[in-house]
Amino acid sequence: MEDTVTQDLSIALYRYLCQHIVGTEDYVKQIRLMNAARDNISSCKDETVITSGSFGEGLDMRGTDLDIMFVTTTLEVYEDVKPFFNSNTTYFSMEKDDVKPGYAQLKLVYCRSQSVLKQCEEQNAYAYFLNFLCYYHLNDVRQCQDSLQGLQLVINEGYLMECPYKKSFAYNLLGVALQLLGDKESARHAFLQSVELWPNELYNSAVKRLLLMN
Repeated sequence: MEDTVTQDLSIALYRYLCQHIVGTEDYVKQIRLMNAARDNISSCKDETVITSGSFGEGLDMRGTDLDIMFVTTTLEVYEDVKPFFNSNTTYFSMEKDDVKPGYAQLKLVYCRSQSVLKQCEEQNAYAYFLNFLCYYHLNDVRQCQDSLQGLQLVINEGYLMECPYKKSFAYNLLGVALQLLGDKESARHAFLQSVELWPNELYNSAVKRLLLMN
């Protein structure tokens, strides 16, 4: 009797999820195929685009954002075993000693790209954002504010932001940080700045974040 009740409840829950939250099995498959096709078109020889997260799995649910990975094929990271050397590839070694839990430090081993060297020499928006996340989870309010100020300074000065989408991405990081601190209006302004710089509904997650905030 109990097995029958459990089975009926499971079927009812599955139907409810399909109709009101997740969508049918065919709908989920269509989203995954759409993502795969878009990723394939957007990828090139030096960079692979991968739509990840829940949307990448075909789940278009309210409250989820768009997660996209950009895999640079000209960079390679290794930990213990050195890879086969290619003079056209930039190599980093992974170091996990004396770093914050959950993070790793990358040491530049070989590089011929001036743009990569420049990024290794200067602080960028993502570095400040990672610092912010570390101190946020440690409940260190003062260091959070310092990291946030550093992130804002990087955006204002435009460090390593030759393209509009790079500055747009930095504004996204700022908006997320401000959201975590509870400053919704400032976060909204940051996301609006991001959309103004890069009004791409598919790849700029600020568009969806603004919709969710509204």
